[in-house]
Amino acid sequence: RLGPARPVFGLGLVGQTDTNAYVSSPVSFSLSLGFNLGERASVQWRHFSNAGLEQPNLGQDMLLLRWQF
Repeated sequence: RLGPARPVFGLGLVGQTDTNAYVSSPVSFSLSLGFNLGERASVQWRHFSNAGLEQPNLGQDMLLLRWQF
């Protein structure tokens, strides 16, 4: 059963050992927005970017869906 939607916001610092064409710096930032739908489900959009510290700075987006059984 789904409950009321509660907004979720997140901002963080990310360190990584592998880089790629989208996130070309070992230091990047994470921004996330979404909704918790009760205790068992959530939907969230997450964006990783190096905020222009190095080029290219394309960023990488993910759509995360969670359902707990």
